[in-house]
Amino acid sequence: MKKILFLFSLMAVGFFTACDDEDRDPVAAITAVPQLLSPTASTNIILTDLTAGNIAQTFIWTPADFGTPLQVNYTVELDIANNNFATAISLGTTTNTFLEVTGQQLNSKLLAMGLTPGEPASLDTRVVASISAEFTTAPTETVTFTATPFTTEVTFQKLYMPGNYQSASGWGNNWSPDLAPTIVSANNNDKYEGYVLLGVDDARFKFTDAPDWNNGVFGDSSGGFSNALAPPPAQGDDMGAFIAGVYLVKADLNALTWSVEPTDWGFIGSAIPVTGWDSDVNMTYDTTNHVLTITIDLIAGEVKFRANDAWAINFGDKDTDGILDFNDNTNIPIPEAGNYTVILDLKDSSNYNYTITKN
Repeated sequence: MKKILFLFSLMAVGFFTACDDEDRDPVAAITAVPQLLSPTASTNIILTDLTAGNIAQTFIWTPADFGTPLQVNYTVELDIANNNFATAISLGTTTNTFLEVTGQQLNSKLLAMGLTPGEPASLDTRVVASISAEFTTAPTETVTFTATPFTTEVTFQKLYMPGNYQSASGWGNNWSPDLAPTIVSANNNDKYEGYVLLGVDDARFKFTDAPDWNNGVFGDSSGGFSNALAPPPAQGDDMGAFIAGVYLVKADLNALTWSVEPTDWGFIGSAIPVTGWDSDVNMTYDTTNHVLTITIDLIAGEVKFRANDAWAINFGDKDTDGILDFNDNTNIPIPEAGNYTVILDLKDSSNYNYTITKN
């Protein structure tokens, strides 16, 4: 009888051990390292302003296999040749096995790396596959190719905003157009916008189309904040807002309208402990550098920026290139836990951008 009971006990232990093995999460092991197919060593990219909007290079690679069903992320890295990726920059992160990069995107990266416009440069590139910060990454072999950046200065239409708020907001003397912040027409179509700190209650301002009072001056057409612009030479009444804060300021010189919308900027996402996606962590305006900032402990996850504790105005980054994308349903990845300094720069509507730097 004891032998029978002992045999049954061994069978039970084996059964529960088998169940335990089956219930465990899969163990990641790199069984297939990705291979970079394009570009190749013979690739020679000559960038120009005329083709800046075209696809300059499609990076193509074979899929990695970590032996698990977890999603694989691929980051395309770029650095000066023979630098061992010590100062590598990211061209983007995707779950696909390709990444299209426009001439403008690549040119911006090359110039940021300090390359000289008009001179060919040897560059190292690779694709790094990963499934999470806890597992080993799988980089491709390095491919060295040649690219030549270009220089061009794109000039955007802008309106200056002289007013009584400037001194309190870090923009020099009040009513000084040459020191005032600007709102920009990112499409050069006479529709302007920008986020501006109006640092005093009962703020007042006008628009000028030059950094002085000698050219076009725009004000409210009938007083009382009618949101209608009086075109030059009328000048009109002061525009403004009653409560100090950061405002989305817009002007349309075609429709002759203007508006201000208060914005209270926050940082939100699964990478923020405790609050997660439930509520924002407020950011602070830096009147010296004219950016919003926060220093915060984060965990691995995703984040984005939004205004007014709502989703009507929010920014993500679909290409993880540091340039913000408006209301595009993409988030910003945080690869690992740590203390970070986050900077949100909304000074120029042609280049809304951010940095998230681990301290």
